[in-house]
Amino acid sequence: MDISGIWYNELGSTMTIGPVVDDAFEFNYETAVSTKNCAHGEFKGSGWINTSELGQTIAFSVSWMNESSQCSSVTAWSGQVQGSDDDAKIIAFWMLTGIDPKNDWAPTSIGEDNFSRTQPSDALISEKLKSKRHSHA
Repeated sequence: MDISGIWYNELGSTMTIGPVVDDAFEFNYETAVSTKNCAHGEFKGSGWINTSELGQTIAFSVSWMNESSQCSSVTAWSGQVQGSDDDAKIIAFWMLTGIDPKNDWAPTSIGEDNFSRTQPSDALISEKLKSKRHSHA
């Protein structure tokens, strides 16, 4: 399945994936949420996809640094592409890591994101914001 194009997670963040070349791709990510209210604007990311007769696995990452944000953190996602073009989903676990020299793993959070090609409703975003961790700095 072609993964290029616009994807939305359940919190309303947007990922725009460019063409896949030799199993690698670049994308732009705009977060709708921010754990520390640091991440603003678009962020560049890169990723890889592996396609076999069993399906597609995917991994991608973002450094939360751009012209307007210096968040000192990164997020990496790893998961699967599921469904067909009409109902495609990217189901992925994420790990957000920041910096705290005195507490090695304290600034690390783990969670999951579900991306689809359909923008979530405001009601769904509101519901998910109450119960989900944020994968963005």
